[in-house]
Amino acid sequence: MSTAMKLNTQPHIKLVVQKGPHAGQRFVFSKAKITIGRSPENDIVLVNDPLISRQHAYIEMNHNDIEIINLSAKNPILVNGENVNKWKLTNDTVFMIGDTEFLIQIENQQSVVVMKPPVATVGAHPEVVPKNNLKLVPHIQKAPQGLAKKTETPKVYHQTVAQPQMQQAQPRFTVTPPPNQQSDSRRTIFNVIILVIVLAAAGAAYLFFSDSNKGKSSKKQTLKYADEIAIKLNSQETSEAFKKQESKSRQKQSSAYLRAEENFSKGMRAFQLGNYSSAVEFFQLTLTTNSEHVLAKRYLYLAKVRFDEIVKAKLDLGQSYFERNNFKLCKSMFQQVIDMLSSKEMLQGPSKDTNLQSARIMQKKCEFAAEGIH
Repeated sequence: MSTAMKLNTQPHIKLVVQKGPHAGQRFVFSKAKITIGRSPENDIVLVNDPLISRQHAYIEMNHNDIEIINLSAKNPILVNGENVNKWKLTNDTVFMIGDTEFLIQIENQQSVVVMKPPVATVGAHPEVVPKNNLKLVPHIQKAPQGLAKKTETPKVYHQTVAQPQMQQAQPRFTVTPPPNQQSDSRRTIFNVIILVIVLAAAGAAYLFFSDSNKGKSSKKQTLKYADEIAIKLNSQETSEAFKKQESKSRQKQSSAYLRAEENFSKGMRAFQLGNYSSAVEFFQLTLTTNSEHVLAKRYLYLAKVRFDEIVKAKLDLGQSYFERNNFKLCKSMFQQVIDMLSSKEMLQGPSKDTNLQSARIMQKKCEFAAEGIH
């Protein structure tokens, strides 16, 4: 029996980034599947390329073929300038994913493991297993007494039926081949390996040239990223959006816009300090200049609400002072209400608010009551 041979093939895939945001990076793998994308769970992570999807593609070794498969429905894969969904990759193939250009280099590392059988002892006889589950059992014939020590006892083999429990046992052949036979088997193994390598190289060259010729014949015109951007910029929707943006920028540079922003900033300062009457004035000036100022409308409403709440609180407090005969504080509180409402009438003109008239009446009552006590 000749020496056993075991052939291990360990292809190494080397990916070199030639162009793009990740230019200069190199990746080496020796696995059946390699994933590419922007997500961190991929084998090759390309976070700086916005045109690459989170799970964009994967490279898979299918028997002797290495294929790239596109997983993204939005972003393509270009091999030799052609948009593909699935493609066989060979050594030195160039393909693009997004703005990143890869060069693939495939290295096949083959190793031969020679498995030698165990060496039998000198004088051993091979165990021959016949068919029909029969086993040869040696039968020793007795020699004469005078010749027992000088001659070897011949062995005769008879056929006997093997036991059922021994059916699963597989005997080994323990015969060691001669040295010449071992060297011939090693030479044969070496020749087989050389033949396999030559055939693999020839097949790869054939596939490469056939794929390149096919790509040249069926090459389609695909738009580059810059061409797509140029088409979008020249579209009608984009031109209208640019016109609106230009009109807004011109409005921001006008003197009316600057004046409105100045009044709005003054109104916000008065609002934060609690001077709501002045805040109302500045917000109204802002709206006279720019009627579409959303923040001015909002804070004008809030300033008026706060102003009315303060007036109502002061009126209630002045009334409580009057009922407790604290006429000095009563007079002072109603005077504050009169001042607030008078300034409001000066800014906004006369209104139908009756709080000013009731505050003046209560202020007089508190003043007369204070004089009567003293």
